Amino acid sequence: MAEVVVALGVFGFMFVSLAALFANLLGGSTKSANLTVGRAYASERLEAAIAGNAYWPVPADASAGLYSVDEEHKTTFFHRITTTKIPASASPTYTGAYYIEVEVWWWSSAPGQSRGNQGKLSTKVGRLHYPDGKVVSP
Repeated sequence: MAEVVVALGVFGFMFVSLAALFANLLGGSTKSANLTVGRAYASERLEAAIAGNAYWPVPADASAGLYSVDEEHKTTFFHRITTTKIPASASPTYTGAYYIEVEVWWWSSAPGQSRGNQGKLSTKVGRLHYPDGKVVSP
């Protein structure tokens, strides 16, 4: 009888351990999928801001519901565009530039949040942008 109790205890421990392992793997794959979608969304928002000259003054935060893991339950991705103006120097060949950074986060409406077994749920994409795409020559 004691052997049966020990065997059931070992079996139960193995079952719980495997369930925890698979839950952890599922969380990791979910974060990876969301990170991939988040980076693509950040790149798209960066390109759209530059193409539409919508980076100065800095626009407000926004969000979009996008498919990332489950087609029926879309994940809401939030983004914020931050622009730092790099002033022109005394040189007539340099007209100034902007460093444009897009931060994207999900799971929470507040940026910089973390989630158990997944870590920080955000990503950033940035670029140095010269208006008109060139440096003025003398």
